[in-house]
Amino acid sequence: MSRLLVTQYQAEVEKIIRYGGSRKETSIRNAFERLLNDYCKPRNYLLIPELDFKTRFNTTVFPDGTIKDAIRLEHGWWESKDQYDRLDKEIEKKFEQGYPDENILFEDSQTAVLIQHSQEVARVSMKDADALDNLLNFFVDYERPEVRDFRAAILKFRIVYTPNEIVRFMIESNEKTISVIIGNPPYNAHQENFNQRNSNRPYQSIDQAIKNTYIKAGTAQNQIVVYDMYTCFLRWASDRLGDNGLIAFVTNRSFIDSKTFDGFRKCIDREFDYVYIVDTQSDVRNNPKISGTKNNVFGIQTGVAVMFLVRTKKEKTR
Repeated sequence: MSRLLVTQYQAEVEKIIRYGGSRKETSIRNAFERLLNDYCKPRNYLLIPELDFKTRFNTTVFPDGTIKDAIRLEHGWWESKDQYDRLDKEIEKKFEQGYPDENILFEDSQTAVLIQHSQEVARVSMKDADALDNLLNFFVDYERPEVRDFRAAILKFRIVYTPNEIVRFMIESNEKTISVIIGNPPYNAHQENFNQRNSNRPYQSIDQAIKNTYIKAGTAQNQIVVYDMYTCFLRWASDRLGDNGLIAFVTNRSFIDSKTFDGFRKCIDREFDYVYIVDTQSDVRNNPKISGTKNNVFGIQTGVAVMFLVRTKKEKTR
């Protein structure tokens, strides 16, 4: 079906050239814009023309098109030139201006070039319908790493809905300084039923950060439980927090006195200026007499703690 869209586009371009006698970008760009939108529709994306993009130089550029979804996340960009331009030179100029290089398609009605993460991943003749179809599908199917990891976590934990607002927050927060992070992250290192397949899952970037900090600073021989989900969330939060900020989490209390978490405690002490821990003394496994919601507001067996971690930027002494 999508290949048919390409052949229809090719026929439309030839008709525009035959009737108008011009191969300029402004004459034929709209045909490619319609083609891209036709590829976006099955994914519930929309190609929006001329949206502003803030560059790393703190300037603003306006790509010819930006692929967006319903929560306004960008999935790709498109930039059109005409055949009288030197396409490779134009691509170089755009990147010098700070155009996005995560997933951007350049074309001049003759050649299409796809750049992902600063690398050219495909270059095809736009007269080759099959090749162009493959390139467009690859372009539109691109998924940002943050979104891909989040969707994978949703599937693994069998969450029955996708909180799009949270996805958008996580993506946007990766590029911003955060001053306050509040949450009640899951904790499952000692879940009762491993048949639920809800044990700790590998998340490479965060797991590596934990290994380089909490694990490295620890002395226990077996520290597998330090990869609990709540410590993953706390590691992410600690790395994202600005020089002046607060983390307030309700978590498992296991980090308070467990030998396994000695490295965790050392890192918390080193990374924050003030640490306040409220131990609710509600671990039913250690004291079965306190079972029920009277002593644990969550009605669970796991002990609960509330932590407030404060980071303040110290002024340089003269």
